[in-house]
Parts: sequence; structure tokens; C-alpha cells
Amino acid sequence: MKVSKNQYLKGFCLVVIALGVIRAVFPSVAMTADERRTADSIRVVEDSIRMAAVPTQENVEKVAKKEEKSAEKTKAAEPAYTELMLCFIEIDGDGSINRKLVKRSVPKTDSPLTTAIKAVLAGPDTTKSEERTCISLVPEGTRLLGARVSGGVAYLDFNDAFEFNTNGVEGYNSQLMQLVYTATSFSTVNSVQFLIEGQKKDYLGSEGQ
Repeated sequence: MKVSKNQYLKGFCLVVIALGVIRAVFPSVAMTADERRTADSIRVVEDSIRMAAVPTQENVEKVAKKEEKSAEKTKAAEPAYTELMLCFIEIDGDGSINRKLVKRSVPKTDSPLTTAIKAVLAGPDTTKSEERTCISLVPEGTRLLGARVSGGVAYLDFNDAFEFNTNGVEGYNSQLMQLVYTATSFSTVNSVQFLIEGQKKDYLGSEGQ
């Protein structure tokens, strides 16, 4: 007959319980040598179980350290965010053009100025309520080639698409306003120098706007 481990342990425990009942009812009954060895084994097992159930200071500290490391990993995995100020355009009912500064939360980067300028070039996020009425008058196809700050001046280098605005004088003024207000929202920037393909330009457009 096959006896499983669980059946063996169950039978063993029943024997132990039975012996305990007999000793409780008949305390005068003498234990045999085998019974004494069994009882001693049981006490050892019980002591081990009790010791394992009570956490030691060392185990508590290990668990605490593991939980702390796990929390640090979780925190490190979560991207840090920063708030940028972006300048877009709003057109009133009478056709007047006004700037609108909006705050946008974005993941932190090593170059927040570059991130902000690229966000302006990408245009307003119409999924955000504060940007739904905004537009951008920066010419389509404009790309940022480089951005750096030196002596309080932000040097912004764009491709040649930035040089031509189909909306005329108001379009040129608006595109410059959007980028100047966005760049000077940083405390390290006091003014902006625009570059086209790495070269300084005295004016934008073929008409000298």
C-alpha cells in the first residue's frame, strides 16, 4: 500500500494527539523509551515552529531594507516632470492677435530650453482645455537646429523655413513674439538672438520684415 507524505504526517499527528490525551487522563502511566524519544522529537519540532514564527530583529531589518530598495526602484522608474511656460497666439473676434502664455507639464530633460522651443514649434495641444483656443503662427516646416544660452542670451538656430511667413508682418511679429516670450520665461535668459542655418540675420523674409 502506498502512503503519501501527507497521509504519513496526518497519521503521525493523530498518534501524538492520542498519546497526549492518554497522558492527560492517565498521568501515572509510564512512557516507554520509544514514546519518550517521540515526545522529545515533537518538542523540538514545536520549538522550531515557535522560533520561526517570531521574527528576529535581523529578519525585520532585512525585510525593511528590501522594501526600501523596492520603493527606490519604483520611484526611479517613474519619470520626473517639470513645468514649462509656452507662448501661443489667440485671435479675438475682431481679428486682433494676442499672445497667450500656457503652462505645460513635460518629462524633465537636460535641455529644458530646447524642449520648450520644440513644443512651441509643434503647436498647441488641443486636448488641453487651456490650449484649445490657441494657434501658432510659426511657419510650418520650421525646425530647431540648436539652442544654447550664453551671457543671458539665448541663441536659437532654425532652418530656413523660419525665414518666410505667409501671414505677412503680423505673422512675422507673432512668430518672434512666441519664441521670445517662451525663451525669456527661463530665469537665465534675458534676450534672444535668432540664427538661420547658423547665420545671423538682420531681418526675416524677402521683404525685410
